[in-house]
Parts: sequence; structure tokens; C-alpha cells
Amino acid sequence: MVQTKEMELLEELFDGTRNINLYTLEQVLLLALELGREGREGRKIGTMFLVSDEQNALLNSKNLILDPLW
Repeated sequence: MVQTKEMELLEELFDGTRNINLYTLEQVLLLALELGREGREGRKIGTMFLVSDEQNALLNSKNLILDPLW
């Protein structure tokens, strides 16, 4: 787990009414920070992470690009 100060920040983001696993939230934030600092293969990239339940996320989202393999 992360250090105490960082854990306090994570707990502020964590809303007890949303059944989110703090370990999962921590790992997603660490990945986002790494990508933000280093990019991918030395190039800056844009990305978005959604920490949510799968069914709710799928009901409220749609693809904005065509999937050639679909």
C-alpha cells in the first residue's frame, strides 16, 4: 500500500457509499500517474480510467470510434 499521507488522499477520494476497493483505486491512480509522467514508449498519450461497476459503466457509455473487429 501507499504511504500514510497518500493513503489519506485516497480515502478522501473514496466515498463510502460507492463500494470501491481502495487497493483497486490505488493501483489505477498509480498507473495513471506513471503514464502521465512517462507516456508510452517515450510519447505522451491521452487516456481515461473509469473505476465503476461493469454493468453501470456499459449502460452509460458508447464507443466513439468504429471497431473493425466487431
